[in-house]
Amino acid sequence: MKGIALLDDEEARGMAEVEEIEHHGTVYLLLRMRKMRLLTRDEALTDLNEMIHMGWRCSTELYGEILMGMK
Repeated sequence: MKGIALLDDEEARGMAEVEEIEHHGTVYLLLRMRKMRLLTRDEALTDLNEMIHMGWRCSTELYGEILMGMK
């Protein structure tokens, strides 16, 4: 089957790698939707900040990289 698994769970990502399944997380989806112009930059940023508010963790470096990808 051809497709992409959307996974944020580390164990699930490991299993996808073992099975050689292409996988990405929620941030990939946000950036992809931004690139496709399905979300404005402000909407994507609001969603990212809501993820962080709900407990998703990322380093300040990763946050900066994500912001650069939202241009």
